Order: sequence, then structure tokens, then C-alpha cells
Amino acid sequence: MTLDKDSILLIAVAIFVIAFLLASLPLKNWLEIKRVKEKELGWVKWLNEKPSRAEYCEIHKQDPDKISCDFCGASRQLPSLEMVITHQPKFGVFNNTFDRYSHFKTYICSGCGTDLYRERYEE
Repeated sequence: MTLDKDSILLIAVAIFVIAFLLASLPLKNWLEIKRVKEKELGWVKWLNEKPSRAEYCEIHKQDPDKISCDFCGASRQLPSLEMVITHQPKFGVFNNTFDRYSHFKTYICSGCGTDLYRERYEE
């Protein structure tokens, strides 16, 4: 059996397409993990713009169990979920795995609406 030029070209194109598709899966997954890490850096920066619960209590000399607003004195804080992102995604050739999530919350005074502190929870 002999192959003519058109058959060889068709086989070469098919091999190239298959190789390209197989190579694009890991590249897509790598780019997805890179994007998640960049997003996490942005949210960590957001988190660090305000004090944590412990830092807020230390700054304002308050008990962590009885926090009150330093501006209006209200003792109730409302949590506001700002973002949920994956935490430490694991690279996979076909699919990345996401085992844990990070929840970024800000706590707002119920009396005056002031952002008091921010925290990150991981599940």
C-alpha cells in the first residue's frame, strides 16, 4: 500500500490537530490555576486594607466576644460575604481539583454601617 501526497498531508494534519487538542488541556488548566492565584492575591490585598477581628479588638481595647462599633457604640455586626474563591487548587491534566474554598467577609456595624473588620474563612 502506497500513500499519495494528499493522504500523507491529511494524516499529518490529523496528527497535528490531535496533538494540539491534547496539549491545550494542560495549558487551559494551568491558566485557570494562574487566574485563581491572581484573584486570591487581589482579595488578600482587599483583606489587608482593614483590620482583622483580633486586630480591631486590640486597636480599640475591646473584648473579642463583645465588640462594639468605635463610632456609634452599636454592639451588633452584620457579616457580608464579599467573595468565595477556591483555595490551593490542584493542577490536573484533564481537570483541576478544588478541595477547599476561601470566604472573604466584611463585618459592618448595624447602627451606622461602618466597615469594622474583615476576615477570611476556609472550608
